[in-house]
Amino acid sequence: MANTMTDILAAVYALIDTDATFVNVYSRHGVANITLPAVTVGPVSMEPRQDEELISGGETLTPWDVTVGLRVHTSYAGWPVDQAGTVTLVDQLRDKMRENIDAVTGCHVLDVKIEYEKTFEESQTVGAQVNVTLLTHAHYTQE
Repeated sequence: MANTMTDILAAVYALIDTDATFVNVYSRHGVANITLPAVTVGPVSMEPRQDEELISGGETLTPWDVTVGLRVHTSYAGWPVDQAGTVTLVDQLRDKMRENIDAVTGCHVLDVKIEYEKTFEESQTVGAQVNVTLLTHAHYTQE
């Protein structure tokens, strides 16, 4: 199962990209020419929970909180904002993550935070930021 940020981002991207609901999916936020509506996937943070390490035999299991940023782009800056379209895509995206993320990454959803009416400078688009915080574990073998 996925336990690095790269693995998790790739799994989240694949999960969204294979769903026909999301027509334009990009594997990074810094895309200059986005076709709307679109979803972009990118890292936000990865923090270890040092006080919660588990040691069993010669293996250490460290839990990590990984936050993945999903941006829903529904209009270009300066254009009329499609609030209804944004809310619909955010709802579909949130449901997709909650229902499927355990199976594709081995992570558990801890929290979902949504910010509407966000302007994304690098793409000159407007939409919503969905931050999904996941719990994963890194395995270390002591030698």
